[in-house]
Parts: sequence; structure tokens; C-alpha cells
Amino acid sequence: MKVESCRVCKKLFKILEGEHVKIICPACLENPEAIARVLNQYMKKSPKATLNMIYKNTGIPIIEIQSLAREGKISLTLEEINAQIANNQYTANALSGMKGPETQKTNLVRMHVRHK
Repeated sequence: MKVESCRVCKKLFKILEGEHVKIICPACLENPEAIARVLNQYMKKSPKATLNMIYKNTGIPIIEIQSLAREGKISLTLEEINAQIANNQYTANALSGMKGPETQKTNLVRMHVRHK
């Protein structure tokens, strides 16, 4: 288990082993204005970041990023976000913000088995 300092409130919070990087504590993740500030700072620092990179480096779920874009609170547009989602495969965790160990891309593999 690691301990990080929240970039919004500066309080320490725990990150469980196997979780992606988080820069915002769970309490601040409930505040849309704080999330928008962090996202805009991140986008200034990394203007070519993909949604997956943003999620992995901030811990902010893609659905929350979409919501803030819809409201015009961040520099990404909803069209840019939807285009990236259409072209990539994301885990349910990244899209919905569910917490869990499945933070990597999942691939669907189909196998055909012949029975004799």
C-alpha cells in the first residue's frame, strides 16, 4: 500500500497495491470543480494525452471526464472524447470509474473447438 498527497486538498490518502495512479483523494473526486481544475492542469502539462493516459495518471474516470466536457468545464470537447472512445477499447473500470484490480485493457479472444 502506498500513500499519496492529494493535489487538491493536500491531504494524504492510501492507494491499494494494484490500483492505477491517483492524484486526487476520494473526497475530492466528489467535487466536480476540483476535478476540472486538475484535468485542465494535466491537459496543459500533457496536451497530447489520450483518455486512457489521463485515467491511468489521474484516476479520474472517463465518464466523469465526459460529464465535465459536456458542461464545458475542461479543455477537451465531448466530440474528441467520443472519438477516442469509439477508436479504443477501455475497461469497464476506466469508463465507469469502478474501483478494482482490473485496470488493464481487456481483449476478447474467441476460440472454436471441434468436437469429434
